Amino acid sequence: MVALVNGQDVEQAARVFGRSDDLIVIQGGHCAGEIDCYGKAGGSRSILLGFSDGTLLQVRHGKRGTSIWEITVIQKGGQFDRLESCDDPDAQLCSDVVYFRGRIRGCSVMFWDTSVVGIEIPADAMEVL
Repeated sequence: MVALVNGQDVEQAARVFGRSDDLIVIQGGHCAGEIDCYGKAGGSRSILLGFSDGTLLQVRHGKRGTSIWEITVIQKGGQFDRLESCDDPDAQLCSDVVYFRGRIRGCSVMFWDTSVVGIEIPADAMEVL
């Protein structure tokens, strides 16, 4: 029997990537789904993703002024496998992609504006998937 979460096989290895100009996609694992990033992931604004294995990623749209999703690995966790970089704005996926060796049990999401310094992050700025 195959266990499905949001239509994804939770036994498959997880991956993270951007889609269109306003979605971050997590495939595989218990936190599979899409994160709506409309107006929250370009310029000085980025998304921080913290995974249950200890992996921490910074994700933003507009890599080097293009339409590519950029993913920066801040910390590699126990299930982290690799980061595949995308430099072609005409690529089908048009995103860096992070792969995990197995499924991921949980993920925390924080919308972050790097131009704002020295403020407290409100509790409602985080979403837990």
